[in-house]
Amino acid sequence: MSRVQTFIRVLGERNTGTRAMIQMMRAQAGVRMFPAGEGGPGDPPELAGLKAQVEAIDAPWRAVYRDALRDMVLARACPVKMWKHGRIVPDPAFAEKRAHLVFCVRDPYSWVISLAKNPYHLRGPMPATLAEFVARPWLTMGRDNMDAVLESPLELWNGKNRAYRDFAMEGVPVEVVRFEDFVVAPEREVMRVLDAFGVAHEGVARLEQSTKDGRSAEELATYYAREGWTGWLTRDVVAAINARVDWDVAAAFGYARRDPADFPVRLSRAVAAGMRARIGRMGG
Repeated sequence: MSRVQTFIRVLGERNTGTRAMIQMMRAQAGVRMFPAGEGGPGDPPELAGLKAQVEAIDAPWRAVYRDALRDMVLARACPVKMWKHGRIVPDPAFAEKRAHLVFCVRDPYSWVISLAKNPYHLRGPMPATLAEFVARPWLTMGRDNMDAVLESPLELWNGKNRAYRDFAMEGVPVEVVRFEDFVVAPEREVMRVLDAFGVAHEGVARLEQSTKDGRSAEELATYYAREGWTGWLTRDVVAAINARVDWDVAAAFGYARRDPADFPVRLSRAVAAGMRARIGRMGG
């Protein structure tokens, strides 16, 4: 007798633990990542010739064309196969395909620091400081399902998380996983979600190291349990973040505004030098 599988989609903005969550979910025999009998969005046959033209480009800017093609593919795909980092839009397909959704969220302060360290899909040079990064406009990808240009990277956070909050009213099974809880106790969070969806599980195991930088699970748990990332924050950066976050949305996920007065006016030389080196290395 074949095991009944539950279709689970994991969605979340960049740097919210989606990759690790997907890997842990995929390892469960009772879970499938796409609807029964279906795979990922794939490449539409009508785009085959165009894709071949793009792959023939021998230049660094070929990546821009590849991204545009991926946007075209996902624009043609069923909504349940949307980009995992995209803004979710209500559609009957989620109920028709019996989707169970996991929304991965993260503290906005921690999140914007992580995006500065790992600025996936950044277009143009990386700003030299975190304060400049927070205030800089962000050019989105088509598959973000948002306006083409946003006033700040934090609008990514606002838009995606607002959509998660509102989608919970659609009647489709939804569970929210906070990054802070997941990184400290990933097995517990995965089992909690599986239990909520009525999925039998056995042998849920954490990943032994980060999917991004190779740090061990124990190092990550310790770092986030003590909020080590707050060492990157200064009063002006906290004030800038405060002015750009939708705090009604943040409160829906248990995140609160922080007081700029609790942070230093400037970072120590050692921390500032480390930040400049990390941000500069990741830019491009």
